[in-house]
Amino acid sequence: PAASSKHRDKIKIEHLLQQNDGTPGTVFVFPHGLGNNISTLLRQLHDFLGPGFDYVGGGTGDNLGVCQSYQITDKGVATEGFALAILHGINGKLGLAHSWQPMGEPMLVTKAKGKRVYELDNLPAFSRYAISLGGIGQKDFPHVAMRYPLGIPCAGGDFLIRDPLRVEADGSMVFVTEIPSNTVATIMVPRLEDNLSNEARKMLLSTVASVNKPQIVLIFDCVSRYLLLREIFEQELTQALANIDPAVPVLGFLSFGEISSLSGTPLYYNKCITVAVGG
Repeated sequence: PAASSKHRDKIKIEHLLQQNDGTPGTVFVFPHGLGNNISTLLRQLHDFLGPGFDYVGGGTGDNLGVCQSYQITDKGVATEGFALAILHGINGKLGLAHSWQPMGEPMLVTKAKGKRVYELDNLPAFSRYAISLGGIGQKDFPHVAMRYPLGIPCAGGDFLIRDPLRVEADGSMVFVTEIPSNTVATIMVPRLEDNLSNEARKMLLSTVASVNKPQIVLIFDCVSRYLLLREIFEQELTQALANIDPAVPVLGFLSFGEISSLSGTPLYYNKCITVAVGG
């Protein structure tokens, strides 16, 4: 079944999934990337469907405000919503890479609500962020924020990237998705562009190679990776696709937030390339 819905504080998932019989499958999720409560939506999906499902997808959005994104299925059209579909009978693998590494000392999110972080280490969020980067000004933020997101440490030594969107008049910072209070976060820095690209390419090829007789490759690649890599980005895809059987269809898009359940539960990522290979 496919469905579309508005983001809500308490999203009613059940009526969207009435046709699902509980058979394990793959859930494709396409939210409005700037919507509220995407992480809540994913938790509710996981709680409702139970184990046995893989999750993959990407967000639509435009933080420059040039256009409005729409989510379309045979059930309707939504703005600031999400579209999802469940497919059964797919045996495949998921892959994920972000290629950012921590820089400097960790900070504590001492005050936050939803996507807005008010304080880091009991200082106005932007002031503490700016100090960590050598004293940048607000005019530098749009360029700097793309290269220096926050990272939340996860099990296994990896980091969940959280992308800053803007600075408010009170010095708070708004992020693409929620960051809870009392979260430990570190400023992240991209590895050199060549390494940024190589790591993603290796992940893509190893994920494809792990599936016996792959039938389809789906790629959801954060648009900020394109903005950072530029010419290298095209080389990354060209070189990766050259090692995939040309008879295997490859689909995807530049996304505004990525979804994967590689860790076991579905999470909303930033600045990642996520891959699903079906066999």
